[in-house]
Amino acid sequence: MSRDDSGLSRRTFMKGVGITALAAATGPSLASADHAIDERFLNWRAVEARKVWDRGFRGRRDRTLALTDSGVEGRHPDLGPWNGVRVEIEDDEFSLVRSDGDSGGGVELQPVEGDDGEPLTESDSGTFTPGAFVAPNEQFSEVKGATFTAQATSKLDAELSWTPPGNDLEFRIDDVTDERTEVGRVASAENPETLLVDLEKDRKYQFVIELYAAVGGQYTVEATYVEKVSNDDGGGTATVDASDIFADPSNKTFGWYDASSRYGSFDQPRDQNGHGTHVSSIMAGSGRASTIESSTVHEENATLLPGDFLEYEVDAVAGQSVWASAFGTNVNLYIIDEEGRELDESPVRKDSLILEYPIDEDGTYTVQVRPRETDTVVSGAGEQAQSGNPTAGTLERIAVGTTKFAADTAGEGVPGDVSESEQALHPGVAPNAGIVGLQGLGTPTVDLGNYAEQFKEAFNIRSVNMSWGPLQGVPLGQVEQLDSTRADVRRITEGGMLVCASAGNAFTPANGNGGPAAADEAISVVATGPFDGISTYSSGGIGGVDEQSDDSPESSPAYAKPDVTAPGGDIGPDALANIGLGLATNPPVGAGPEPPVGIEYPIPSNYELARAAKNGDPEKSYGDADGTADTGADEPFAPRDYTDKAGTSMSSPYVNGVAGLLAEAMEFGRPEGGERPDAVTLPEPAATTESDVYRLKSLLLATASESVFTAAPYHAGQNPPKGPTYDFGGRDPFEGFGRVNPDAAVDAVTRDLTPELTNEDGDPTTGSATTEETLGLYVPEDSRATAGYVEAPTGTMTVSVSLSHLSGGNKGMAAGDPHIDLFVYDPANPTDRGEPNIVARAQGATGAPSVTVSVPDDAETKTYVVVAKLVNVPGVVNGFDVQSHFDLTVALDAAENTFDVAGGARTSDATVLPGGRANRLIVEVTDPDEEALVRDVVPGSWNVLTEFSDTVDRVEQPTEGGPQFVYLADSAATGETTSYTYFVESPDSLEESNAYQFGPAEAKPTEDADDDSVPFVAVPNTSGNVVAVGLDTADPQGSLPGGDMEPPTN
Repeated sequence: MSRDDSGLSRRTFMKGVGITALAAATGPSLASADHAIDERFLNWRAVEARKVWDRGFRGRRDRTLALTDSGVEGRHPDLGPWNGVRVEIEDDEFSLVRSDGDSGGGVELQPVEGDDGEPLTESDSGTFTPGAFVAPNEQFSEVKGATFTAQATSKLDAELSWTPPGNDLEFRIDDVTDERTEVGRVASAENPETLLVDLEKDRKYQFVIELYAAVGGQYTVEATYVEKVSNDDGGGTATVDASDIFADPSNKTFGWYDASSRYGSFDQPRDQNGHGTHVSSIMAGSGRASTIESSTVHEENATLLPGDFLEYEVDAVAGQSVWASAFGTNVNLYIIDEEGRELDESPVRKDSLILEYPIDEDGTYTVQVRPRETDTVVSGAGEQAQSGNPTAGTLERIAVGTTKFAADTAGEGVPGDVSESEQALHPGVAPNAGIVGLQGLGTPTVDLGNYAEQFKEAFNIRSVNMSWGPLQGVPLGQVEQLDSTRADVRRITEGGMLVCASAGNAFTPANGNGGPAAADEAISVVATGPFDGISTYSSGGIGGVDEQSDDSPESSPAYAKPDVTAPGGDIGPDALANIGLGLATNPPVGAGPEPPVGIEYPIPSNYELARAAKNGDPEKSYGDADGTADTGADEPFAPRDYTDKAGTSMSSPYVNGVAGLLAEAMEFGRPEGGERPDAVTLPEPAATTESDVYRLKSLLLATASESVFTAAPYHAGQNPPKGPTYDFGGRDPFEGFGRVNPDAAVDAVTRDLTPELTNEDGDPTTGSATTEETLGLYVPEDSRATAGYVEAPTGTMTVSVSLSHLSGGNKGMAAGDPHIDLFVYDPANPTDRGEPNIVARAQGATGAPSVTVSVPDDAETKTYVVVAKLVNVPGVVNGFDVQSHFDLTVALDAAENTFDVAGGARTSDATVLPGGRANRLIVEVTDPDEEALVRDVVPGSWNVLTEFSDTVDRVEQPTEGGPQFVYLADSAATGETTSYTYFVESPDSLEESNAYQFGPAEAKPTEDADDDSVPFVAVPNTSGNVVAVGLDTADPQGSLPGGDMEPPTN
């Protein structure tokens, strides 16, 4: 690796360390509750989220985050206690109930027996064949199976299995007594797949299998009539008043709904699979089970040869956990008991290695560090076999210690800065938010959509996470060819709740279009590693067709996905084959992608998994979820362990947690803040509407950062390589609008950048304010973007960036000035799908960006959100300690003599067109204050057809692949509307299918055309999207790989 003039690499240069990384070890340094350890020893997401927590936002118990998943382990101290409230939906009635007794939560589904004493059953089997094409890369087929007459009025527990396993199926049961009506359905996420429905005796039903199929196959259905038998201990149930749900803020999970038997049936929050528990913990875990009691830091800077090891002793008592966190290369951590048994081990990472183990017996435990061994046995994702050839490694520093008793701490779930001494290893993004668990995938999603208002008003739900989708991904999402998931998401959104969903683990954008992430209302989330590189397994997205679209000219049927990226864990690109099988192995020593020519990069390690809460055994009894021991239980302490998983299933709850923090900031503002404009606020959940949800969504997308340059080697080093493009604030199929930024999102609605208006004659008309800003590459400590809002009076607003200097231990490696882009958004008026509305933007690739906006006179003031985003620092990438310092200036001028443009418009022949097709664009500029030069902005991958466009004077593209500025030949005249018509050609490759941002057009006085100091002014209403759908004409079925990684299990 290259070294700068400091002589320190990124991984050696650690900020905030009391003893420098070059100093020889002089003994351990101690950290107590009054002197917190360096936060880099904590879970990666805690480091980034703390930037928002320190602003006063950690979530609220009475503002919940929901999920449809395998369940929630309500006995884990991070996710419990549960308040006892569950939802029942019977005979189309929504009710809240609470059990008087506590039996452990199990609900038995008992077979219904016939007169002969044998269980009543149904069965079916058959074959399926590919259907006709309904879109590129997609085939649809439907098989109507056996028809049967219900033998009892009860539930039917049906299981569908099929071969080959790669096919994606929809399993449904229809009532065919009279007209065909659907009784229930489920999308395939596991094989076999289960479906639980209610049947009425003597009515006729039919099994139906729908599928995307490239090959034929066979299916089998086995079904049993069952009836629900509760394991309550005799107390019965009582109706709950909604006002009682949040009566006890010491609870954590505030609602439970069990809609199916897919993951077992439970009257209390339980999780047989573990996936939902992990997801819940990422978005909202309190961290109580990993709150640090004691810690000792050792600065080792040691090289460990094969056979070498280092050991550290930790005294712990039952109910605590022993933990260790270290920085090093090619080493593993182990926790060993007094008999020498290895209790747990860490994965191999290049960022911090974190390990903890719950202790059930008092004793002295040993943390051991030794170089890893190459694997000779394939192991499950998150589990590392250590039975191969020894290697060498390095250990820079390590912290070891114990956790607090869960009963004695609130973890990170403490509002504001009340308890700076509390540090948890593995808190969620919104650690104080309440949780609502809906067990199951498609079935509870249907119910949540049908009863959206009831769920939202009862539990104050702000957003819902859906970390699931079709097994193999769905190419080019269609108009509900298979299931109702996207319509369900629409109904949830109409009910006032945001949906965050995983893009899928199908490797390429072409396969990342299955519901629920494909719904245009949802936020589709791609997974990244620790330095923002898109993970090997992660899907992206290409497009979808709105299920409500029609053939009218006003309809806008096509849209693009994904929306943002977030940490989900990364697995080495050489593990591609095993990822497809849901497995992962360590690579051979020395294996790794070659960095691009011309610069050396810190290549990320092969197992950067997301660590979060692990579920307990539903069949066992445990100590209380508040951490109190119960000696009469099967296990005296609550389940308090953690586990590693990777997938877009882990990135989606990260964004869902950020959505919760942003919603809190919009509703309540900063504790010390005053009144804020309506455009950046939210009403209480009960009053939240669909339009409010889109404002929330658009702010998450607007404050995201493109990573094409800052994470270049991490994208290129994947298999297949990831190819995000620089889109100047637009969307691409790999990363959408870019990496979500929690701190910038919250600042956008709570940080007032409005300058005070002053003037010598007492008539305040002008004002300017400058703030000092810092963005950097040393993530997660550094920020990628900075933001705030401005209340601008009628007149003009100018926002500019003035570069100052670089800082950081690796600043000497920078090869040029940083590239910072500047954006102005309209937060009150996002698009009809909740995408950001760009009012003005300026590119900082060749200097300091500046934008000028004409503020309309239709209101006293207009609210804008200003965002500055770090795009590139030449010579260095994420992971290096380099910060860019700059001044951000907002200037307002309400005087009459400023240059202004009264209005504008943009139209085109098509808003959706195939790749390689021409499209006519018409830009109108209405009544500039004086004769004006006009230019438009066109995406870099589109071809401007100058030979067919007489109104085009010239085309400039300041950066390769970046936006093109189309200078229009004739000046816009005052007092009238000037229209410009020119032609562009869409990109033609499948990978470039996208919704592309055009505009806004810009104008400046003609007399100042050659004066670079005079800024362009954005022309109102001239932004717009055009969707290009590229086709691989040589292979209409598509040649991109498919396959999905099952939720990792340990």
